[in-house]
Amino acid sequence: MRRCTLFVFGGWLLAAGAAGADTVQPLPYELLYVRAPYAGAGPAQANSVWPDTVRPLTPDAGAQLVLLKRDGSREVVFPLERYRGQIDTPAGKPLAAGAVADPNVSFDGRQVLFTWYHDLTAVNPQRGDPEGPSLSTAGADLYKLDLTTRALVRLTTQALTPNTGNGARFEPGVAGSNHPRIGVFNTGGTWAPGRRIVFTSSRNNFVPPKAFNTGQRVMQLFAMDDDGRNVEPIGHLNLAMALHPQVLLDGRIAFSSWEEQGLRDVRQFPLWVIGPDGRNWHGLSGFAEPFLVHHFMTQMPGGDLVVTRYYNLNNNGFGDLIRYPLDPAGPDFDSPQAVFSDGLDGKIPFQRIEQVRLTPFTTPDDFPAPCPGWEDNAYGSSGIEGPAPCAGAARRGKLTHPAAAPSSAGDPARADLLAVYAAGPANHNGIYVGLGTALPWVHGTIVLIPDGRPVAVPSAGTPGKPPGLVTVVAEDGYNLQWP
Repeated sequence: MRRCTLFVFGGWLLAAGAAGADTVQPLPYELLYVRAPYAGAGPAQANSVWPDTVRPLTPDAGAQLVLLKRDGSREVVFPLERYRGQIDTPAGKPLAAGAVADPNVSFDGRQVLFTWYHDLTAVNPQRGDPEGPSLSTAGADLYKLDLTTRALVRLTTQALTPNTGNGARFEPGVAGSNHPRIGVFNTGGTWAPGRRIVFTSSRNNFVPPKAFNTGQRVMQLFAMDDDGRNVEPIGHLNLAMALHPQVLLDGRIAFSSWEEQGLRDVRQFPLWVIGPDGRNWHGLSGFAEPFLVHHFMTQMPGGDLVVTRYYNLNNNGFGDLIRYPLDPAGPDFDSPQAVFSDGLDGKIPFQRIEQVRLTPFTTPDDFPAPCPGWEDNAYGSSGIEGPAPCAGAARRGKLTHPAAAPSSAGDPARADLLAVYAAGPANHNGIYVGLGTALPWVHGTIVLIPDGRPVAVPSAGTPGKPPGLVTVVAEDGYNLQWP
């Protein structure tokens, strides 16, 4: 469950936050989010890089953890110079060489877990996507920050624990060494029962058996005490990759997995669930949707899961949002006899019972977001079969990073849904870049979906963002992430 919303903290005295947001609509609670530099929308600027299943470990440098307060002011809470002694960002480099990712607020709202990439400007070009970023030589580690005292605790170090039983040597910088010449990546922490933390790590130095590029590592599930001690693996089945574990209300851990037993498409990344001790694992969703990913999820207070579906690599983790009950009455899955139709009409073999599309105005597929009036035919409005029927800014946009939130109406029996929204195409497939239908580049803003209900498809005469998405924060010079 993504929890980056904060409840009341009495007696705080906070410094004034940075100014300059295009839009700030304060909420009746405090909100943590990440903001990363945004270069611009046009072809002269570089598109941003967001973590997804193909490139989960190469975010843009300069991302900060920001607190949006109830009065609308904002405060950068990390990184700050006073924390220099607890991070591995070199003293001669600015803090903007690193980046924050994966924030997760504790159950009592007093602490936040997050990942810190120490130095994304020092990379090994032999460990990366040939057309994209490479892995950092400094790696990433988990931290927790007390939101009242601002005390910072480092939870992981750059401990490398490879298999040395075959006589392999892993001394860095030594000729003939098997050291990967990149850092260790400890990421995606979530609070678990018994004062434990579950996270993913590359510390065992495995490589996926079906890697798309040399930048992919086997991220395995580990658990540790909430002070960083007693680290132990719980994802013994993670032979390819596990990403972004999130604790559920019943104490189990949901996570995206590249273990594809019985599947026929190496691009699939279904959602699984596992006990916090590594037992009782089974599938949740995404097993019958060729080429799509089920990633970035949250759990609503009533138990329903909200999941992002997207096509890997070309969409920066943006797609559509679906919602389904975790434990419905009767079977969990629908009929295997459905005729697959890209899921636009709900005909997906073995889809979850009562699964609904919260954002039917957009697509999870590898096309630019649809033009107005083309919501059921994103391919047709992509420009590949003729002139696109709308300009890029008029497209419906896509979403990612859902997060359950208290009701903005103040009703304790209700709950809203926060998410990150990118207007326009939200796709950088080279085909559409060449056709000119991939612009403007992704510019993430934080939006609210009241009551977490499906957003109505606007009329064809209403271009761009659907009115049912309420903008909470939009900053001109930043991509906003991870609410």
